[in-house]
Amino acid sequence: MDEETMKKKYPIVILTGIFAICMGIAIYLFTHTSIFNFRVSNSDFTSVIIQTKENNYQITDKKTVLKIAKAASKMKKGSKVDNGQFPPGKQYDKYYKLLFQTESKGTIGGSFWLQGDLLVIDSNGYYWSVSDELLNDIEKGLKNSKQL
Repeated sequence: MDEETMKKKYPIVILTGIFAICMGIAIYLFTHTSIFNFRVSNSDFTSVIIQTKENNYQITDKKTVLKIAKAASKMKKGSKVDNGQFPPGKQYDKYYKLLFQTESKGTIGGSFWLQGDLLVIDSNGYYWSVSDELLNDIEKGLKNSKQL
């Protein structure tokens, strides 16, 4: 190939490479969810376990599990868990624990706590703020769960 032809093909090759990288990142972000600083493939989620004062419940419906996972992925990371200040407040009386079971990462989750008026989950060394969306999705999921 002559130099002129190479100069014309070079930008096309570069743009194709950039496009391929961007597509790969977009696909990865679409197929993975970040929960408590763990990136989990959406296909790896197997169930959600909710622990209450009386019982443990398992949600296995894939659509419901992913909906709860997506709501949990929106939680904001708060302060670092300080062992000298644990527990951080009063335990939440409706739910005690939220656990995600996955094929590749095992079980991910934590306990619910009230820090003043703020509801949080302790997991992976931090407190994560709990949204009403997450609580609503858990409540809906419990309607079709099985008791363990």
